Amino acid sequence: MESKKGPHQYQNIFYKRISDGNEPMQVDEIKRRIIESEKKEVLLQLFLQEGGLVKNKMEEIKKCLAANELLSAISICDLLHTSASEHFLYDQSYLYSHKVYDGISRIIEVSEKLFDLRETFEDLLNSKSKNFNMKSGQKTYTAPEEYIKDTINDFLDMGLLHFNNIEIALNVKFIKPATYDELLKLYKDEIKK
Repeated sequence: MESKKGPHQYQNIFYKRISDGNEPMQVDEIKRRIIESEKKEVLLQLFLQEGGLVKNKMEEIKKCLAANELLSAISICDLLHTSASEHFLYDQSYLYSHKVYDGISRIIEVSEKLFDLRETFEDLLNSKSKNFNMKSGQKTYTAPEEYIKDTINDFLDMGLLHFNNIEIALNVKFIKPATYDELLKLYKDEIKK
């Protein structure tokens, strides 16, 4: 008679499963399970808030690239952080389908690669010769800006696809806090509780 969301009662008694049936839980065990349940919910909410912020930033980067504002797009890439997502991945994702675990892993990977793109772009610009030539798949690039822009778009498409898959798997929408400062404040407030 256990719930994934936490302990619940039947006829005013909290039960736990044992190998040969059910037995009533002690008060301390009930308290511990309620706290664990609340912790799981807080981690899910923090993940959804941070995920919403990262997803929003990815959409913002796409708009910058569409307007040929590569440096603005790279600057926004510097703002992608996934610490709450990493905590959720390692502490809670096992409670959900493999699609959720895989999606979170891919979003973290994409965010890290986007975060590192400034250095790659600077390296390409510093080594820029008159004959820049890079082949990726079927396309040959003659300017580092073209290569970085397409690389960012590819990563964004991958990340946004995984966000969509997680929303479907969890049957939720990512929450969009305005800033990381707002997210950090929410996180600190939850820790104080």
